[in-house]
Amino acid sequence: MSGHLVGPAAFKAAGTGDPRPAGSIPVHLRHIRTARALRKRLRCCTVPPMARVASSVEIDATPEETWEAAVDWPAQHRWVLASSVRATSGGGRGVNATVEARTGLGPFALSDPMEIVEWDPPHRLVLRHVGPFVRGDAVYEVTRLPEGRSKLEWSEVLEAPGPLLSGAYAVGVPLFGLLIKLSLRRFARWVPNR
Repeated sequence: MSGHLVGPAAFKAAGTGDPRPAGSIPVHLRHIRTARALRKRLRCCTVPPMARVASSVEIDATPEETWEAAVDWPAQHRWVLASSVRATSGGGRGVNATVEARTGLGPFALSDPMEIVEWDPPHRLVLRHVGPFVRGDAVYEVTRLPEGRSKLEWSEVLEAPGPLLSGAYAVGVPLFGLLIKLSLRRFARWVPNR
């Protein structure tokens, strides 16, 4: 008979034939330790249930011209990065009308259906994200500036999509903020030449 321990005692005593250190968890139980550690990490590093990202740009166009360009859904691909938008009901104009954005590239594009919940031309538009991946509100606010100019602010108040997608949300919100900023720069160049 060998002097080596076998079974659970081998794990505690770091018996021969097992490369794991004493006290390590058997392979078939490691997922329990990982799940506990993940829950603990998520508690201390939680993603806020709502996040706001916003950016604005001044445009060499009147508020009316800026508004019409912002709600020209088929033309949004000209200024919103990696996105296209189409009206799905009500022509995409007015309260309760709907639009759908496709954001991403190729097979990685996500559908983002939205409902217009506030429509006040040429000042304010609020779109509610109603799809499974993006939840919250998108807000366009147009402000009149001197000398026939205007300012467009685009803000998003985004809700965390749940625990399964919270990691993607934590990474996605800052990236979305950057996308808004870069898109608005393109908008400011595009509108005067429209």
